[in-house]
Amino acid sequence: MTGELEALQEMTPFAVEYRYESLDQYEDAPLDRERALGLLSDLEAWIQEQIQLGQ
Repeated sequence: MTGELEALQEMTPFAVEYRYESLDQYEDAPLDRERALGLLSDLEAWIQEQIQLGQ
């Protein structure tokens, strides 16, 4: 995975808390949804590239 996509690891605490509890404790550092969407789009492109290289 590229260095840029390693930033996705920052979202792990949000995923766990969102699934099991509230995000209230993250009010100081709210989830930047626009950045998250960009990272996920980049991840999808990287995955597609890996699939194409595997064929």
